[in-house]
Amino acid sequence: MEEKLSIEVTKLKRDAAAAVTTILKNKDRNEASVEDPCYTPPPPGDNPTHQDPTCARELKEVREELDKLRR
Repeated sequence: MEEKLSIEVTKLKRDAAAAVTTILKNKDRNEASVEDPCYTPPPPGDNPTHQDPTCARELKEVREELDKLRR
């Protein structure tokens, strides 16, 4: 843990803007409990529960086909 902190502090001294961005991104990932280093949080106002009507219809059709195959 201390090693990571010293690396972030070194980055902060070298390039303040980039390091602050890196630290903020890490904080967002930690708050979201995401381990993926490439994770980017969704933009504010993005509703992950809202489905595009076309996608919702296609998903429903796929589920119906799977149900038929399982019978």
